[in-house]
Amino acid sequence: MKITKRQLRQIIKEAKGYTDKYDDDSALKGDQSKLPDALQKSIIDKVVDDREDADQADETNEGTELSDMPDSWQQILGDCLVENAASARQRLLDSEYTQDSSTVSHPYGRHRGDVRSNLVYKRKDGEPISDRDLAVLKAVEENNHPLGGMYTHSLSDDGMSVNVSYYKHTAG
Repeated sequence: MKITKRQLRQIIKEAKGYTDKYDDDSALKGDQSKLPDALQKSIIDKVVDDREDADQADETNEGTELSDMPDSWQQILGDCLVENAASARQRLLDSEYTQDSSTVSHPYGRHRGDVRSNLVYKRKDGEPISDRDLAVLKAVEENNHPLGGMYTHSLSDDGMSVNVSYYKHTAG
């Protein structure tokens, strides 16, 4: 029985573990189709397991709404899960407060860009300002910078209004 060179190469290739058995699998990327069969099979098994784990995680991880969390979690996490401090502050002012008075000045002229303003806000329902509301309002003070604008919030002596001071300085 005669064996051709091509047949001999095929027999050697199969003896080393190289066949076309797994070469077309979608789990293999790039030149992985040129690896030995045993290694290709382990790559394919790993990818299939990872896909199954991801599918199970998607099914079991439904997430938790901020409103469904216990109050202690909400207090720890704050509004960072939903929005940043500036948008939380603005949303609170728009929904629960009315502007009582305001003064705005431009110490070096309106066109230079410097601004100093004092705004007084009161709750729409006439209740005193809560500590939680004050904390939301003061959260923007952590990111204060003179060129980007600086907010300071202070509670009135009677606790019924909050004074918001804003100062922005331009470098020009």
